[in-house]
Amino acid sequence: MENTQVINTKGLKKVYRLYAEEIAALKGIDLSINKGEFVSIMGPSGAGKTTFLNLVGCLDHITSGDLTVLGKNLNSFDDSRMRDLRLHHLGFVFQEFFLVKELTALENVELPMLFADNKDLSWAKHLIERVGLGKRMNHLPKEMSGGEMQRVAIARALANKPDIVLADEPTGNLDTKNAQSIYDLFRELGKEENLTIIAATHNVKLAYQADRVVHLREGRIEKDEIVKH
Repeated sequence: MENTQVINTKGLKKVYRLYAEEIAALKGIDLSINKGEFVSIMGPSGAGKTTFLNLVGCLDHITSGDLTVLGKNLNSFDDSRMRDLRLHHLGFVFQEFFLVKELTALENVELPMLFADNKDLSWAKHLIERVGLGKRMNHLPKEMSGGEMQRVAIARALANKPDIVLADEPTGNLDTKNAQSIYDLFRELGKEENLTIIAATHNVKLAYQADRVVHLREGRIEKDEIVKH
């Protein structure tokens, strides 16, 4: 594993304003994550897990503090620069699979490649095969199980060869067997592609299969521990 920081935050804060009320979702996060690390983010609902992923994933702007992703300080990034970083360097996996129901598995993986003007569509086929769905690539989402749809979502997240994959409760809609297979796939792909993977989860057993577990509570880091395998 390279000792190269791909994410660094200092005093990272996010405040949401709801009418006259201010809600502090993150209250000063100091965290560094290296290239190739697989990091689990844990904490109760409302701890700030999704907010943290949204900020790192360029889906939202920070309120204060510093956030550096892949050597770029995002504090001054406008929506256009955030969109560009998101498209070319970040991959996303969500609890809801968010597949386009009218498109086949292969077409769903090709979609972000088209947005990025990436014409190497053989890579999409390779990814579908790599996640174990070579015989299902022409199936629609309605013809697949939840576990299969999440595998398609993981392949789609890798379509533009990102440096970082962000997963928000990726196994929340899956049974125990399929949930384990998704985490096995994360570990395998992370090592093969030297990916940095950050996954928010409530599942303690799965969380501790990562290299590191960061515990959030009420918008702060409660504990940051290295996992010994």
